[in-house]
Amino acid sequence: MQPAHPFDPIVPDDLVLKVRERLVEAIIFGEIAGGERLVEETLAERFGISRSPVRRALHELAAQGLLVRSESRRLMVAPLDRRTLDELVVCCVPLEGIAAAGAAENPTDAEHKAALERRLDALERARSGGNIRDFFHATVAFRQSIHAMSGNRALIRILGALGLQSQRYRYAAYLMFPSVIDLSMTASEAIAAAVIAGDAAAASSVTENVITQCWQHARGGFCD
Repeated sequence: MQPAHPFDPIVPDDLVLKVRERLVEAIIFGEIAGGERLVEETLAERFGISRSPVRRALHELAAQGLLVRSESRRLMVAPLDRRTLDELVVCCVPLEGIAAAGAAENPTDAEHKAALERRLDALERARSGGNIRDFFHATVAFRQSIHAMSGNRALIRILGALGLQSQRYRYAAYLMFPSVIDLSMTASEAIAAAVIAGDAAAASSVTENVITQCWQHARGGFCD
């Protein structure tokens, strides 16, 4: 089945969620560029729905930082810029480290171990096949597994709130700097090994180091 185009008509079932999902994917993968204006009426017409669910979806994406208001108060996709990347990294490095340490501190049963191994297999298949989108999706799934294994509900909520913006920069980095994919693959294997071994210090250290290294690689690709 072909993936839905971001502006294909939407059937009236959980409309806000569907609009949000379509727009999030289009923004993360650059199908709607940073700085592009999003007009409520136009989107509603393209989706073939009323303006109300579109309005709510746009409000949610603005709250999560994917959309911003221009000086003329028009709603547009947030630009990808170095300052935002720097701010995200400052937040994500310690929080992701805490999540990885928490995952290692919790007992890893056979089911969790098998889940991590499946995540790693998906990462390696995508990397070997040169499919950047698949690798991106596999990375997101791997990180979410680590978050869930930490068992820290407050931390999971905070990382979830940062997630969409972080994912957008991650995908852009994969496109601009393919070496970041290999770096991410190697680090994911090390993180999984540390979590399974119950080594919280190693899990935290590897996680913090890989985010910092990816940031150092990618930072020059974004303007101030």
